[in-house]
Amino acid sequence: YEQWYYGDAKSDIWLATVNFYKPLEFSIFAALYELPLFHQCMGERYEDALALWRQKVLPLEEWCRQLTQNNWLFPLFHHLLELQGQRTIRGVK
Repeated sequence: YEQWYYGDAKSDIWLATVNFYKPLEFSIFAALYELPLFHQCMGERYEDALALWRQKVLPLEEWCRQLTQNNWLFPLFHHLLELQGQRTIRGVK
């Protein structure tokens, strides 16, 4: 696990369950930022995105679209539950 976590092993990344919190402009990139293997896989593309993210100008929707269109990330299924407060879930999109 340690080799995988630090990006020293050749491996795919499998994200089983991912929770992103608002604001999404911060949390989506931040969640992937915590995975050293993601840094290793993305290489220079990651450094460019990181610089834009830190300046708060990363076009997140386009960046995510490129990740999926170029098969860097491949969502197996997708659903969105939006939490309203701590006890209520509003809508499934």
